[in-house]
Amino acid sequence: MDLKLAVISHQSFSTLGGISVHIRQLAEAMVKLGVDVEVIAPAYSKVADCSSYPFKLTPILVGSRLQTMRTLEYSYKVYKYLLENRRTFDAVHGSQWSNLFIAIHKQEHKLPIITKMHGTTFYLLRSALRYRPPRIFDDIGWLAISPAYFHFEYIILKKSHGTICISRAVKNEATSLVGKSEQNRFAVIYNGVNHKAFRPLRKITEIGQHMKLGEGNKCVLYVGRIEPMKGLHYLVISMRKLLKAFPKLKLVIVGDVDEYPRYTHYLHKLIGSMKNIIFLGKVPHRYLPVIYNIGDVCVIPSFYEALGNVALEAMACGKPVIASAVGGLKELIRHCETGFLINPSYMREELIKYLSILLSNDKLARSMGRKAREFVIKNFDWMKTAMQTVNFISKLISQ
Repeated sequence: MDLKLAVISHQSFSTLGGISVHIRQLAEAMVKLGVDVEVIAPAYSKVADCSSYPFKLTPILVGSRLQTMRTLEYSYKVYKYLLENRRTFDAVHGSQWSNLFIAIHKQEHKLPIITKMHGTTFYLLRSALRYRPPRIFDDIGWLAISPAYFHFEYIILKKSHGTICISRAVKNEATSLVGKSEQNRFAVIYNGVNHKAFRPLRKITEIGQHMKLGEGNKCVLYVGRIEPMKGLHYLVISMRKLLKAFPKLKLVIVGDVDEYPRYTHYLHKLIGSMKNIIFLGKVPHRYLPVIYNIGDVCVIPSFYEALGNVALEAMACGKPVIASAVGGLKELIRHCETGFLINPSYMREELIKYLSILLSNDKLARSMGRKAREFVIKNFDWMKTAMQTVNFISKLISQ
């Protein structure tokens, strides 16, 4: 396929996780389709090893310390890099914020701009104001500059030649910001998941013992950012009631405890003397399949979720998922078939209800987990995602 694509990540490749994992796997799949891919990613104090990927990786050094300034600095440097190398590429595929200056100055480089939307700041803030999770207003700086973020998102969406949304929920959010009349420039292309890496595993007993889970103990798993909008506090609160019915139950939490220290401190106050909660901290992405297999059920109690990669990975490992009925999660979880969807307004009550059902019925949990994996294998594959992405970009180029 004669296509040279600049794929821009707004997350560093130095520590793979989240967006950078998404970009890497998408780029690898596009290379298999014959696309010439160059991935551009920010680099801070540490530059990622660029030699281990099947695509060219170009790190852009960013020096700003504040997150907002980092975003703006990186976006501007990417624009300058593309301006200098515009004859090299047929199109630009960038994750939302990285496309800001590229979109503003699109008349200079004259490259087709495709923006990948992983959610919208407007609807994230709206969810925050609606549900008001504890410690959400600690970051006053983010709230103060949110109107600027809204404006930037609007500019990016209006000036991009095409927009790829990772769920129908995100497409609805994005088109509501720029007008429904522009829907023909938007496409829904779901993320994939690596079925070979994320799969049911058998030999995990030793790891479970190392984590002091004990033989036959039940384990609830949380994987994700430890921040107010993820709703982890409700899961911690629910544990007090669940431990009365399941005294040996463990809650394993995977995520960076230092990212939101005040919220982490709040969680520790909630935990108090409970000994059944294990913080593993930030775990490298390559180890997550083992972690998912240790759990009996994965819980995603978020107040906002554009799609839910954690849900995809857990389901691929054959685990039932209990998740909030928000955003893209409603498109992944089939209620009462592959897991349970819960109302965020009644989070604690429904977490206790559905966790009790799964923890007391192994047959149901296994059946849901098996159906979850079948659903993911059928519908979420990186080669399928790459093919749809390339077709969408090729169509835009030909217009």
